[in-house]
Amino acid sequence: MRQDVTVVQNQRERYPGDQQEAREKAAKVHHVARGAQLGVAQVRGVLGGVVLCDQYREVCNGKHESVQEREPVAVERAGEHDQQKSNGQHGRQPDDLRERFRNNYDNDATTFSPTGRIFQIEYALEAIKQGSAAVGITSKNHVVLVALKRNAEELGSYQKKIIKIDNHMGIALAGLAPDARVLSNFLRQQAMSSKMVFNRPLNVAKAVYSIADKAQDNTQSAGGRPYGVGLLVAGIDENGAHLYEFQPSGSVLEYVGAAIGARSQAARTFLERKYEEFADATKEQLVEYALTALRDTLSQDKELNSLNTTVAVVGKDEPFTIYDDDDVQQWLDRLDSLSNARNRDEPQPEQHSQEQTEPPAEQPAEHTEQADRMDTDE
Repeated sequence: MRQDVTVVQNQRERYPGDQQEAREKAAKVHHVARGAQLGVAQVRGVLGGVVLCDQYREVCNGKHESVQEREPVAVERAGEHDQQKSNGQHGRQPDDLRERFRNNYDNDATTFSPTGRIFQIEYALEAIKQGSAAVGITSKNHVVLVALKRNAEELGSYQKKIIKIDNHMGIALAGLAPDARVLSNFLRQQAMSSKMVFNRPLNVAKAVYSIADKAQDNTQSAGGRPYGVGLLVAGIDENGAHLYEFQPSGSVLEYVGAAIGARSQAARTFLERKYEEFADATKEQLVEYALTALRDTLSQDKELNSLNTTVAVVGKDEPFTIYDDDDVQQWLDRLDSLSNARNRDEPQPEQHSQEQTEPPAEQPAEHTEQADRMDTDE
């Protein structure tokens, strides 16, 4: 049985008039609060001398008035032990309510959080980060896509990472492959429609913005979800070579070099150091740059090989071509030869610097001893 609750506020100020009437109302508060076994957090106010709470809102002398219409009376539980117990029981309620309401903002993609964020889109971006990496680089005449393939099991096949849309355009994906398949089929329909209606290839920018509009619709209509895939769209049109990055939010940006997927930040760091060389690079050089950036995304126990690597190239005079399995080995051999050449060149400056630091053999003994003393002092 809980102890009695006492009214802290002066009854004479709260109920002007006869003091006997104030005592009766205070006693009524005691009776209702004790009989209902209410805690401090549950007692909301007194209306007409009767406590107003969640469970006994109807007991208001026949009046259904809200708490805001009248100032609530402060109620205090007697006894320090019960006060601590009450804090333990009801102190977590506001945090639980905040947690519950905060989670309500990620139930769909049409609700903004109080901070202006759409959590479903952020979750879709996280799905992209979980996918294997893909890298794209463009020059004046060519666009190169490379991607790292994964297999769920040793007995299973590798997931397809680069999809051809038309002879002049293709995509590399990171994230949910089924979502990428839906978007690629939509792009293929757009490309065929452009050829049948206008008798010309589909413009790359128009193609990218068509899937961007399709993705943006899912962020404004209930019952759908954002696409959980990111795309690198590479293509050639009358305006030159283009590389676009598509995001589930519907945003599209054009890049000189881009990387998406797991550990893609390492690839972007490499691209930022070398991007000035991309414009005048040949097709072979672009592939080497792209494979080097892709290799930086690997974990320490993994290496690029013909099974987990895909390369695609498109140019002004070259249709979109995908190199898989044995066909990609020629590009990996070029990468290995380039790496070996760099490794042979790197030790030479170090050896030369070591030779300079060694003291000459003909140096006097006194000078050598003085140098040893200086090294020791340092």
